[in-house]
Amino acid sequence: MQYSCKLYLLRLKSNIILIIFLSIISSQIMSRYIEKILLPQQGVGMQSYLLVHRYLPTQSHTESKKKAYIQATLHADEVPGLLVSHHLIHLLDEAMKANRIRHEIVLIPYANPLGLSQFVLGSHIGRFSLATGVNFNRDWPDKSKEIVREVKDKLILGDVQKNVETIRYTMKDLIIKDTNITVEKQLKRILYGIACDADIVLDLHCDTGTYNNISDPSISTITNILFYRCCYAYVHP
Repeated sequence: MQYSCKLYLLRLKSNIILIIFLSIISSQIMSRYIEKILLPQQGVGMQSYLLVHRYLPTQSHTESKKKAYIQATLHADEVPGLLVSHHLIHLLDEAMKANRIRHEIVLIPYANPLGLSQFVLGSHIGRFSLATGVNFNRDWPDKSKEIVREVKDKLILGDVQKNVETIRYTMKDLIIKDTNITVEKQLKRILYGIACDADIVLDLHCDTGTYNNISDPSISTITNILFYRCCYAYVHP
């Protein structure tokens, strides 16, 4: 009985060590996280949420880290961006498995769950809020004056990188403190807070017609068509 107990404890210890080892290995290879962010309730039994896909570089990539932020369907009836995001997630998953993610990538496939649910007599109204009439891509919080006031005595002459970090930290801090209570304002506050410290921001939109831009022959034809012909991006470096 005593021998069996010792054997059981030895096996249990070995299994725990194995689980820890595998978790360490997987954390270095698998670096994708999906965050679900709940928005304030719009009414009784009605609550929307954002899904944020984060791809982080593994420990094997030690260079200075950058961040790219991509969002789609801010105008919720412009669905090609959502389809592009679907294909992009698969490409990023493949890159992650091959340990090719060198910097942080944040992707929000549908940045406007409020607009996704707006239908009037069978017609999708995704560009303007039915509650306020405001374009979802307008009336964003403007923190420029507050940022200037907060950082003017903190910036260091000649240290660009440190100054960028200071400004981004201040932006995030001011956004977090913003207490707008409307669900529409909260949505914009959350998106702003996630994007404001990115080095590259891509906001995917579409229209009834766009220019045929450059394409990448290394990726599938369907992805090229979707991204370059159906969508255009506002790029904010």
